[in-house]
Parts: sequence; C-alpha cells; structure tokens
Amino acid sequence: MQVPPGKCGRLIVTHVRSRETGLVADAALVFIGQKGSGDYHKEICSEVWLKWLEETVLLKVSGGVLVFHRAPYHLVLTP
Repeated sequence: MQVPPGKCGRLIVTHVRSRETGLVADAALVFIGQKGSGDYHKEICSEVWLKWLEETVLLKVSGGVLVFHRAPYHLVLTP
C-alpha cells in the first residue's frame, strides 16, 4: 500500500533477540513517531535508547554478548 511521504507517523520498533530462544519476552521498545518527522533519529536518540537499554535490556539479558550496529545513538559517550 502506497502512503504519500509525510502523511502519517512512523512506527519505531527495536527489540532483543537471543540465538537460542528468539525474541526476548517483554524487551521491545515500540512507539509511533511524530507525523512529518523526516528523520526518526530525532525520536530514537541516545537518551531514549540508553534508557531502554538500562531499564529493560540489561535486566533481561545475561551471560551473553550484545551486538549493535553503528547508529549515531549507539555511539554516545556516557560517564
């Protein structure tokens, strides 16, 4: 279905997957982006991503390795 650019919000989804068990239960970050936002990086930024990582992901994942791609919000330095 074709939707003209800028006519609706964007669904932003990020999740955690385990090689052994598939998607990790209750580890999703899903929200509807603002209408007309041409760049979703304004909404899924380092603050949002780090909060999700600290409050959700790290509590559910242990004994493994987390792999991230080099999105700008993954590369922020924190104290």
